Amino acid sequence: MSVRSDWNLELQLEQTRDLAEGDVRAAVVRVLDHIASAPKSRFRGGRKLLELLEEARSTAEGGPLAERLSDAISYADNQMLRQDFEERYELWGASLDQDVKFAARTAGAAIDYWTGVGNAFLADHPDASGPELLAHIQAMKAELPYMDAPEDRPGRYRKELLDAAERSLDPA
Repeated sequence: MSVRSDWNLELQLEQTRDLAEGDVRAAVVRVLDHIASAPKSRFRGGRKLLELLEEARSTAEGGPLAERLSDAISYADNQMLRQDFEERYELWGASLDQDVKFAARTAGAAIDYWTGVGNAFLADHPDASGPELLAHIQAMKAELPYMDAPEDRPGRYRKELLDAAERSLDPA
């Protein structure tokens, strides 16, 4: 497997450099210099990167800087997920907060949509029971694999999905 060298690793190592002093700082600077020395791309990786990270970690001799460098090694060696690395070292500010807000907006939009579907169904079927409403929604879900966009309007999905769900519940 290839050695990962990217902006996340560079940012975390810059944070580590700023926290370090003396020999540890010099070792981290050597790692950053190696990363920046790529002739064709922005980031140089390779076995040499892992060797320099190992050297910096052994120079740190335990403690929080050694832990940071161990995580950098795990990340570069593809043993740590990008999102875990980003969140642990807050590389991009409030990225987790943005993810939570996105999930909340998505859930809110879904709730609004399904509330509208339920209200429309109940307006057309005022005597419908709860199980009938749920059956209506389940029928819509069953049609999702067959949803497609018309050739003349790509990206616009056909209303037949909703019509088929209506027909499946309409006793007439």
